[in-house]
Formats: sequence, structure tokens, C-alpha cells
Amino acid sequence: MVLSELLAPAGSYDVFVTAVNAGADAVYIAGNRYGARAFAQNFTIEEIEKAVKYAHLNKVKLHVTVNTLVNNFEIIDVLDYLFKLYRIGVDAVIVQDFGVAYLLKMLIPDLEVHASTQMALNNYSSIKWAAENNIKRVVLPREVNVDYIREINKNLAKDNIDMELEVFGHGALCYSVSGNCYISSYNSGRSGNRGACAQPCRREYKL
Repeated sequence: MVLSELLAPAGSYDVFVTAVNAGADAVYIAGNRYGARAFAQNFTIEEIEKAVKYAHLNKVKLHVTVNTLVNNFEIIDVLDYLFKLYRIGVDAVIVQDFGVAYLLKMLIPDLEVHASTQMALNNYSSIKWAAENNIKRVVLPREVNVDYIREINKNLAKDNIDMELEVFGHGALCYSVSGNCYISSYNSGRSGNRGACAQPCRREYKL
């Protein structure tokens, strides 16, 4: 039997409470750092802890995005942050950086990891790799069509691989294949892979 989960985003605590009360099975949020929405209100670590308690009281799961690429000098800081999220009981973290996924596998294997759409795991081989690396869910890029998702799911069942697949039911479609570009960084110094995309591909151009 295929189980479905309605997962809603929340950019602030008030929106989070609204999502829980509106019937979401799970909510994903971002902290003040390492989230792909750098200009949203986002959550302090104290607010995340408060949100975990409220979510679990209402039998709702709470996922936290840690889905930007991480610089070498930030590794200790991001690990400290991940350990805090683990200690306060978040249900999963959503990551983009392959290095962060590896560190989680080695150092905090009990913290559930979801592969962000920006990790670009868009075929069966990459999803098998995710399963072998302690990733429990893959957020498929928006450009993967329904027929191919069905084929991936059949192959997972055939190979007896326990992997959850997540798809967007609504949201902005990135013109540059789920954020895997450097246009914003090159044009304005605002990297999409650091949560600060200026969306230059949405502007009007003349050739």
C-alpha cells in the first residue's frame, strides 16, 4: 500500500501553526542559516524547538532545510547546527550538499536525511545511490514527469529498496533545472546555491 503525506512549507512560526491547523501531515521550515530561502523570515533555534513540540503534540512531522552548499570553513558550524536539530527532535533534515549528507551518515546516522530537489537526483541510479548513503527520501526535481516517477517507483519495488519519493504539488518552476545554475551568482553575487537567488531568469531580456 502506498502511503501519501501532505507536506507544507512555512517561512515563519505563524505560517507553521496555520499549516499544522489546516491539516498538513508534515511541515518543512528553515533556520536562520543554511536554508535555500535566505530572505524569508525563517526560524531561530529556539523557535525550531518550539515548533517541534507543537508539531509532535499535533502528530505532525517537522522537517528542517539545511539545503545550501557549505564552504569548508563552515563545516564545524553546520555540524554543530545539525547536532542541535538532532537533539531537539526534528524528524528530518533536507540537504543539498553531498558532503553534508556524507557527514550525517558518518556522525549522526540516526537523523533522517532527505535529498533536496537541488541535489538533482533525477534518475533511478542516483536514487539507488541515495538509498546506499542513508538518505530516506528524495525530493524529485520538478522537471521529472509523472510517467518517469512511476517507472522509478516500480524499479524501487522490484529491487526491494525502501525509499520515499517526494514531489511538488505546487510551487515556482526554476528555469535553470531546480536551481543548478550560477547565473544569479555571476550577475549579482547572490548565489542560488546559497539561498539568495535574485531570479535573473525571470527578467525580460532583449536579443
